Amino acid sequence: AQYYGVVSVGTPPQSFTVVFDTGSSNFWVPSAYCISEACRLHQKFKSFLSDSYEHGGEAFSLQYGTGQLLGIAGKDTLQISNISVKGQDFGESVFEPGLTFTFAHFDGILGLAYPSLAVGSALPVFDRIMVQQLVEEPIFSFYLKRGDDNENGGELLLGGIDHSLYKGSIHWVPVTEKSYWQIHLNNIKIQGRVAFCSHGCEAIVDSGTSLITGPSSQVRRLQEYIGASPSHIGE
Repeated sequence: AQYYGVVSVGTPPQSFTVVFDTGSSNFWVPSAYCISEACRLHQKFKSFLSDSYEHGGEAFSLQYGTGQLLGIAGKDTLQISNISVKGQDFGESVFEPGLTFTFAHFDGILGLAYPSLAVGSALPVFDRIMVQQLVEEPIFSFYLKRGDDNENGGELLLGGIDHSLYKGSIHWVPVTEKSYWQIHLNNIKIQGRVAFCSHGCEAIVDSGTSLITGPSSQVRRLQEYIGASPSHIGE
């Protein structure tokens, strides 16, 4: 599954689908000047059509767990639903090698991790939202819906929590390092027995992937436990 939503950049607005990714901090969309096949198949940002665009000129590169890209930094107005963010740092990708982004359902990625993880001098979107005091609380929350309902795959709420979407109480876990959304795990159990991380370990909560990743030897053991076998690319 790929969870993504629509945002717009520029004046007048140009719309893009983006992954709201807690595993990265930069926001980018494909540039009209991109030379890759992935860009040809997706919406591209035309900076020359935006009255509010500010050219940054700083080149950057991003490397994800799967996929990488090169781009140029700039600033423009970002619209997320009814929230308008002025002067938001973002990147225009000009080169997206490989197939990762070619067949993606989304155009770009909107990072929601901490500023220390951002490449270059970019301030992440939610930090810019907080600086401009555009939300009531410094909180964002996800509701990810299962199934094939493409019209309502879930919800990202900026500035609070939708209490109608869950029962019981929320269990809050401290962030152990402000880069990724990193937390401490006491252990990992399979069928009630501790199988991994017996002395505690660190993990990140990453909304940008559907994969569970970890040390190769332990992932292989996990695959054995559940009767799975790795693909040719190790997944």
